[in-house]
Formats: sequence, C-alpha cells, structure tokens
Amino acid sequence: MAKKSLWYSLEIGVRFILRWLSYILTAATTLLYICSAFSPYIPPRLLSPVALLGLFFPLVFIGQLLVWSYWLVRRRWRIFIGLSLIFVFSWESISSYMPLHRGLSRQLEEYQGPRLKVLSYNVCGFGFEHHGSQRPNKVLLYLKSSEADLICLQEASLAQDKDWGVTMGQVKAYLGKKYPYISLIPAQDGGSGLMLLSRYPIKEAERIPMPSRTNGAAHFKINIGGQETHIINVHLESFRLSQALGQEYMNLVAKGKAFELQDALRSKLTPIFRHHERQAKIVKRYADSLQTERLIICGDFNDTPVSYAHEKLERDMTDAFIKAGNGLGYSFVSRTFLVRIDHILLGKAFTPYYTKVDAGVKGSDHYPIFTYIKPTE
Repeated sequence: MAKKSLWYSLEIGVRFILRWLSYILTAATTLLYICSAFSPYIPPRLLSPVALLGLFFPLVFIGQLLVWSYWLVRRRWRIFIGLSLIFVFSWESISSYMPLHRGLSRQLEEYQGPRLKVLSYNVCGFGFEHHGSQRPNKVLLYLKSSEADLICLQEASLAQDKDWGVTMGQVKAYLGKKYPYISLIPAQDGGSGLMLLSRYPIKEAERIPMPSRTNGAAHFKINIGGQETHIINVHLESFRLSQALGQEYMNLVAKGKAFELQDALRSKLTPIFRHHERQAKIVKRYADSLQTERLIICGDFNDTPVSYAHEKLERDMTDAFIKAGNGLGYSFVSRTFLVRIDHILLGKAFTPYYTKVDAGVKGSDHYPIFTYIKPTE
C-alpha cells in the first residue's frame, strides 16, 4: 500500500509540474508571437528586440501553431479559443507574409485593358559576370526577355571596362531597343547604382538624400501616355549577412546556445533595424511631398512584410504581392536565410492583379519580383 501511495503521489506531482510547464511554455510562446506579429507598429529605436522577432516571424508562427494544436488535442477549449482569437487579431501579419489568392492566373489571361508590367530586381552587380554576344550576361538576358515596361534595379554596379564586368555601353547596346530610356543614380558617392529601365520618357531623376555608406534611394519622374508618374527605387541598409556568418549562427542553434545566439543576432542586426527606421521615414516623407497617387515605390527593403520599415512605406499604398501574389514568395535565398525582402508598393492610381517572385532566375543572390498593374477604377 505504501508503495502504491508513493507512486500515486509521484504521478500527481509529475502531472502538476507538466501542467504548469505547459502553461508557462504557452504563455512564453504566445508573448513572443504577439511581439513578432505586431512588430511593424513598434519603432526599432524604442524596442529593437521586437524587430528581431518580426524578422523571424515564420518560425515564431510555427511555434505558436504547435502550441495551438497541443491545446486542440487536449480539448482545453478556453485556452484553444483564446489562442484562436490571437490568430484572428494577427491575421494581417499572417496574410502579409503568406497571402493566398485564387484565380490570379485567370485574371492575367483574361484582362485586356491598359496595363503595365513593373519589375524590381537586386542584380548584385549583374552577378559579377561578363557580357558578350556569344555568351550574354544572365541578368541582362533575363531583363531583355522579361517584357516589363518599367524595371528598377538595385546594386546595378557597372564596370568601366568590359574586361571587368558589365558596362553602361553594353547595357544600352543590348537593352536599348526595348528600353530607350535608361537612368542610373548612385545610391551614395561611391555606392551601388539604382537604375531605371523604361519604355517611357524619363523626365527627371535624382538621388534622395539618405544616411548610408552604400545604400540609398532615387526618384524618377516619367511620362506615361501624357500622365506624370513617379518611381522611387529603394535599397535600404543591408544586413551584410555572409554565408559564413549564417553558418556560425546555425552552429549556435545546433549546440543549443540560445543566449549566445541572441546576443550575436542583436549586436549584428539591431543597428540595421534602426537604420531602416530612419531611412524608411526619409523615403516616406519624400513620397508624401510628391502629393500624387501615381506613385510606385519598389526595391530591396532588406526587411520582410512583417517589419516597421515595410509598414511605414506601405502606409496609404498597396503591396503588390500581398494584394495579388501567392505563398511565401522568398526573394532572397541562401543556405541559412529564406526571406521576402524585395517589394513593390503602389499608389492609389494603380491596382495589381498578378504578382510573382520569379524564383527560376539565376544570376544574383536575389530573385526578381514583378507585378502587372492596371488603372484603378
């Protein structure tokens, strides 16, 4: 009897501990998820760790989904309903990261009205590959076959001599018939290039002053059928996450060194998030000063759809992928990082009806993103 009583007491004790551990784990995971989902509304300068959680939103979401599933299996309906409501209130972040739309391909085929194809692509120095008549540069070859009307390029670094890479002369010779209007603005003095390839006349082009060593933004005013249209090509501060650094982070994960990983990520990423906040505010102020609905902001934001920088720039505009894209749409893929950091935002004059990240394209560490847009009715 004494042994049975002892085992019974131990069983009760273990159940009690496990129950409270499940409560604590649920509370901790839910708190992290809430901070991650609502990170776009919290300036990084005030609470930078929250911005870090936003960057890893998919992982935090999966953790919350597992917790939600656990309480569903346990049939603890009050907790389950509470967690379900949190998903409802955070639906904007979920749908921003992974939009799902039906009938997009049919819309692309059926729509016969006036339209534009806008493409944005971080070309990473045109892949640092040469260009020749027998062996065209992969990036230039893709751009020539893209049939886009407007192409915004980031990191469009050109060589002075064709022996060192792609030159402006080669770009004009190879793409000039399709894109007679080409403008290149250095992001900074000595920084990478922001280029616009256009089928329509470029009336003005200027750099938007921004604090950075190599990144920046440029404004182009073009004429489309007699209507003034504004393009802002953006390349926000880069994280400069090398493959070696990514592997180092993965090693910390494998060894279970959570605090070391947290410190490493915070020291590397926190200053960049604060840069993004300042830069996004500068671009947004500039965009607002144009006082036009015929506005397109596109480029490499170096931040995901669940971020302060994206939310700031998207305000009063439409994200083409969220509105007319499907799935995760990763635009930057490496061995350790999979994120959508390239975006196209549209003013109220334009409506996207088909958007895609072209993941089959080689030649850069990014994939191009394009959208078909029509006049808003």
